[in-house]
Amino acid sequence: MLIARSTLLSCSLLAPIFATGALHAGGTYFNLGAGRTASGAANNGTVVGYAGAGAPYWVWTQAGGVVQIGGVSPGNAVGGEGSISDDGAFVGYTVFNTASGFHEFARYEIATGTSTPLGGIGAPCSTEISSGWGMSGDGNSVVGLGWLTCNPAHAVQWT
Repeated sequence: MLIARSTLLSCSLLAPIFATGALHAGGTYFNLGAGRTASGAANNGTVVGYAGAGAPYWVWTQAGGVVQIGGVSPGNAVGGEGSISDDGAFVGYTVFNTASGFHEFARYEIATGTSTPLGGIGAPCSTEISSGWGMSGDGNSVVGLGWLTCNPAHAVQWT
């Protein structure tokens, strides 16, 4: 609630500036489509996101538009959040690994369209053995949560 209050206060303080045209922002607005949630953006403008709980992730570029890349977004007993490297070359996210039969954190290489599941640290909790929550700027490290038992989750990192 405090964040919402601060946001409203900031907007009300900036309203007179916008109304007078004293503030000019350059840039272009791109509509990614109804119901799409962006979860990360790269320095080159590439965006990663999803369209609802348990839906596959997508990557958007100005040249190519929205392209589905698979994976499983948060919801329906699956955790995680899609992230993208600074140069837009890699995505960190959660996938269903047919080999293990569980959801786990993964790294997706945009240039090749290759997704690499990264495993877990021991045991499943419900439908997952790990979940992807972040990526380093250079794309060489993916972080998330892994399970030994269902409580508590443990921090995991792939490099």
